[in-house]
Amino acid sequence: MQKGYHGMSTTDLCQALGISKPTLYWYFKDKEDILFSVHKDRLESRVQPILARMKETKDPLVRLRIYIHDYTKAVCLYPDTRVLINETAYLAPEHSEWVHRLWADLLDLLRGTLHELKQDGKINEIDELFAAFSLIGMVMWTFTWFDHTRPEAITRLIDTIEEVFFAGLLKPGVSWRTSELGGGKKSQTGTGGRSRIEETGTAATTVSVRRRKKQTT
Repeated sequence: MQKGYHGMSTTDLCQALGISKPTLYWYFKDKEDILFSVHKDRLESRVQPILARMKETKDPLVRLRIYIHDYTKAVCLYPDTRVLINETAYLAPEHSEWVHRLWADLLDLLRGTLHELKQDGKINEIDELFAAFSLIGMVMWTFTWFDHTRPEAITRLIDTIEEVFFAGLLKPGVSWRTSELGGGKKSQTGTGGRSRIEETGTAATTVSVRRRKKQTT
């Protein structure tokens, strides 16, 4: 994470993991394959559960709040988000397509949610696509400035994003505060008071060489 994709050599990686190069290349074809494996692992553990929860939610306002709450936590709890977003350009075309499909799914879901709210007469006349992109950006790009050593500030950040976004989106008299998340504001809460985002993410802090065998051709 400190050196980035080009700054990190396979020698550095093997030393950090305590394995030999032959072992590394048994599980991965090349360095790009490692980058995609990490990328895929993070998206499957942090983003796909959020998408699934949103799709299961009927109330469109709650759907938007789930995205804001859960993805803000995912971005702010893990500084590796910065590396993964910045290094996406170095993925092979077939791997890049997999990543882009997932983000396109999120964009379509947010856009459809905004359209649903517009049909219900709850939001102002706005461009649904631009609004969806804006919401993704408000949350995603916090990694460029958020202090990851201050996780206690995440709740205040979530409150701020909601205030700013919904204030410009909703018509007068429509309140997003009445759309309660399941389990209150601490969404996706697991055992011991920790969020599922935290629980799944802590298991994905190193390259998963033990779980993935090299693709043979």
